[in-house]
Amino acid sequence: MSFTIRRLTETDAAAYRLLRLEALRNAPEAFGDSHEEAAARPDAYWTRLFDGRRVFFGAHVGDSLAGIVNYMRAPGIKEAHKGSLLGLYVRPDARKSGCGRALVEAVLDHARQTDAEQVLLTVAARNDAARHLYESKGFEVYGMEPRALKIDGVALDEYLMVAFLDER
Repeated sequence: MSFTIRRLTETDAAAYRLLRLEALRNAPEAFGDSHEEAAARPDAYWTRLFDGRRVFFGAHVGDSLAGIVNYMRAPGIKEAHKGSLLGLYVRPDARKSGCGRALVEAVLDHARQTDAEQVLLTVAARNDAARHLYESKGFEVYGMEPRALKIDGVALDEYLMVAFLDER
């Protein structure tokens, strides 16, 4: 499967919204947001996401958005050396094509260009495929948050991961 990775802009807000809602519906344990809350947000919310505080990347297969991820740099002088990888999702039909790996690389490349020294993320403890992907890109587990999310009364743990960019 051939795909391209590019930075998303506010003109991509509608396509991003659709894929984000799909992600929340298909993999609720992977995100802190709920499908119900996100679906109720107005169009203006989705457009405002692209105000520059975060950087969004998309994997495109033809004209279709097949994967998404975003990066947010920590605010403030004392935390400006770090950022967070957030909201990675790849459609099931595009998995195992390298889209997820390329999206993670796009975030890490962007973080390096902005002189970040480390990138943080959380991943569901039972999501072995995602954890292995992150580990293959240099992330390591540094802790676990027990009961990080609760879905339908079931508590789910999350691993805390970090990639140190200044060690490469």
